Amino acid sequence: LEYRKKIRPLRIKTLDGSIKTILVDDSATVAEITKTVCDRIGIINPEEFCLYPEQETSEMTLRRQQQQAHVRNQKEMERLKKRLHTDDESNWLNIHKSLREQGIDETEVLILRKGLYVTDDNVDVNDP
Repeated sequence: LEYRKKIRPLRIKTLDGSIKTILVDDSATVAEITKTVCDRIGIINPEEFCLYPEQETSEMTLRRQQQQAHVRNQKEMERLKKRLHTDDESNWLNIHKSLREQGIDETEVLILRKGLYVTDDNVDVNDP
């Protein structure tokens, strides 16, 4: 049995390279944490942003290997990747799990980045 604090510091690296430390609820899902981070930074559309760690965890490596095992036609995938630019190599965190469930501890830095582009109506000069 291990006791941990409910609120923990989370280090977030934004696209401009600055690292911000924000206190978040350790039991919250990544989606809830992303919303909290965006609110505190001043981003108005948090549903478009996602988090991923600077360094890959063992669970992410296993998940990526399983996804690669399911690809049947590698040439077709390469052709599609050339046509559609994706961040397939980025190891996005699962938004339905907490940071603890995904093996992210207090010392790791997470990168806040746009993962989804919902509409162009949300484009703003203040939006990173």
